[in-house]
Amino acid sequence: MRIRYSQDKEQNPKKSNNQEELRPRVDEDQQVEFKPYRTNTAILIVGAFAVLLICTFAVGLIYYVARESLMNEIRHQLISIASTAALQIDPIKHAKLKSREDENTPEYKELKEVMHRIQIANPNIRFIYTMTRTDEPNIWQFIVDAEYNPAEVSHIGDKYDISKIPGILKAYSRPIADKEFNEDEWGIWLSGYAPIYDSNRQPIAVLGVDMTQEDVQRRLTLITIYSSIILLIFLTLVTLSAVLYYRWTRLLIVQRNLSYQLSLTDYLTQLANLRQLDLILDFELQVASRYNRPLALIMGDIDHFKKLNDTYGHLAGNNLLSKVAHLIKANVRIADLVARFGGEEFVIVMPNTDAIGAEIVAEKIRKVVEAESFLIPGKEIMPVTISFGVVAYPTEAKTKEELLGHADDALLAAKKAGRNRTKTYTSVVTMDSIGDIT
Repeated sequence: MRIRYSQDKEQNPKKSNNQEELRPRVDEDQQVEFKPYRTNTAILIVGAFAVLLICTFAVGLIYYVARESLMNEIRHQLISIASTAALQIDPIKHAKLKSREDENTPEYKELKEVMHRIQIANPNIRFIYTMTRTDEPNIWQFIVDAEYNPAEVSHIGDKYDISKIPGILKAYSRPIADKEFNEDEWGIWLSGYAPIYDSNRQPIAVLGVDMTQEDVQRRLTLITIYSSIILLIFLTLVTLSAVLYYRWTRLLIVQRNLSYQLSLTDYLTQLANLRQLDLILDFELQVASRYNRPLALIMGDIDHFKKLNDTYGHLAGNNLLSKVAHLIKANVRIADLVARFGGEEFVIVMPNTDAIGAEIVAEKIRKVVEAESFLIPGKEIMPVTISFGVVAYPTEAKTKEELLGHADDALLAAKKAGRNRTKTYTSVVTMDSIGDIT
């Protein structure tokens, strides 16, 4: 449809030149309905709002990914520090520490100093300590604490309730880190743990390292700031774009009710329909001609389908078509196109395949259909077979019409030969050998 645009100046003295708008002119015989411009404005507002939501979601997603990445990095750091520290703990000396009186022994002082040096080397770590299990459920006890502040140090035998951090139990088997912050009487922490092994590689204790929530949040603050800046930039750009687009469209765009949606899929079988078959077959013929490649076409028809319909009903016939379509689709390549050609006829377009390869595929599908049990609501088995005709480009057909026509000829020959078989189009398939099939 051809549309001529011009300025429609109404003969209205109350309307100034600044109020003139661009309006489409169409021939009278063309039934086209144009919506008023306020619809464009509404669509523009909705579109801008949608873009804002998308941008906000995108920035939120970026922040979430960046935050999780940083949290994982912190967890790996905690695990690494805990594992390194655990390797420097002498398990024999550690095993000698049984009571608070042992804090005056050289073994305790040596282990405490080793852990304190590790704490100094990692300023983000607030506490480093070792713990062992007790006979009480969910109660562990401290052994060595690297802290020297008397108000905060934990002594040998001091109890600790681990019920709020059940994941720590896994620390006896492998290094782990908290997934979320945990709160206790000393504060809110993100901790990492590693087992301490004896000479027989048996865990005897767990070494823990704590990082305060404030230290973690300081590292996350930078990500929050960057994300906020990015979001602000996005919102500014979107707002400016929406304003410019609005002003531009007021002069150039009118909305037309001319679009329609084309379906390329058969509703019953969910296969390609005739329109899609026509488009794809044209395209594949062009590709085969340009690159000198073979192209095969298989045409199939369910045997005695009318009789099956009359015997078992049209609902059973529809179910049969749908199931046969599924079987065909499941036994071809992704690159092959399966289309519903008629009532009970199917077409398979097979790029880069000759007649021999297509015949093998057709026979495979035929045997699958023959072996399949088609049940109807009364639990009665419906006997189903299918016949195929095969033709190939360029040996047996040169055009789309010849491919479809010769495939149909080969299919008719298969029907005449007794059905439930595959025939290829060759020089022996002539119109004389093809009779009326009922």
